[in-house]
Amino acid sequence: PFSVEVHEARLNRSFSKISYMDPYAIITADGVEVERTKADRNAHKSPHWEVTHTFGAGEVPHSLKIDIGDKNFLRKDVFCGAVTIPCAEDMGSVEHQEFVLTKR
Repeated sequence: PFSVEVHEARLNRSFSKISYMDPYAIITADGVEVERTKADRNAHKSPHWEVTHTFGAGEVPHSLKIDIGDKNFLRKDVFCGAVTIPCAEDMGSVEHQEFVLTKR
């Protein structure tokens, strides 16, 4: 089976104007949302989630996208950044990989 684990993020700046950020992650596979973490309350620029999504047998997406947002309870959530990761059946096992978020 093919699985993806999202452990944490290290954000270089705060996207909150008033208080600490409450970051969350959204995992999409080929444009379809497959997992959404809970907001890590007051984690600010160093959120931790420890979430795993496992795809069924033979289900390897062409790409994964991980979006990071800041949960706002009184206003609209803020987009903090994203990364798109190309996937393939023959990519083997990757134990640990860090990616850089871009805000576009």
